[in-house]
Amino acid sequence: MNLEIEKINFAADTREFIWINDNLKLAFLCIPKVASSGIRDQFQFKRTSTIDKLPKDYQVFTLIREPIKRFVSAYIEVVQDCPSYPGGRFRHNLGITSEKINFLENLMNDRSTNKYQKFDIYIEKMEKEWYFYEPHCVPQVIYLTDKNNNFHNNLKIFKLETEINELEKILNSKINHGNKCENNTLKNDLLNYINTNQNVKQKIEKLYKLDIQFYNEYK
Repeated sequence: MNLEIEKINFAADTREFIWINDNLKLAFLCIPKVASSGIRDQFQFKRTSTIDKLPKDYQVFTLIREPIKRFVSAYIEVVQDCPSYPGGRFRHNLGITSEKINFLENLMNDRSTNKYQKFDIYIEKMEKEWYFYEPHCVPQVIYLTDKNNNFHNNLKIFKLETEINELEKILNSKINHGNKCENNTLKNDLLNYINTNQNVKQKIEKLYKLDIQFYNEYK
């Protein structure tokens, strides 16, 4: 399947990159905000390479997640104050410009806007100017495709919501769950806000049109 993908400024840096466990002869194509760092750490995927250099007898897998839930989780990852990233991860290691850092800092510190208004402003900034400006918000189809926008061959894909047990069989162990910056209250509030606000939902659906299409059609 060939995809026309626009407005992703650093796709070349995020594509075809895999983590390998040579003892298991498994490779993990990590997609941010889809249990990627947890699985990588728990199951000792330490060596890095690219998918085209993987030995023929190794199996490569990945996880995908319902796109709107992933978007909300990515937003929280970027802006949420937490012990691992004081003041929000946008201040630390995302590699974004000082202009974006200052904008997010002012937005998060603005006491005249509530959590829903901040979320609206963030979406509008992505929609009209920033697009997919950091790895956590890059559409999943970018990670699933090569530099020619073709889906990787021989990539086993599991859905996080419904197929995690199938992946655990391959890994021969239960997968630990948890995120250092997760805020379940905020996540649930924002998901409910999206589901009750058609305008906001349509904006996110437009941004992640390809992800939503792929997720809904993939069996």
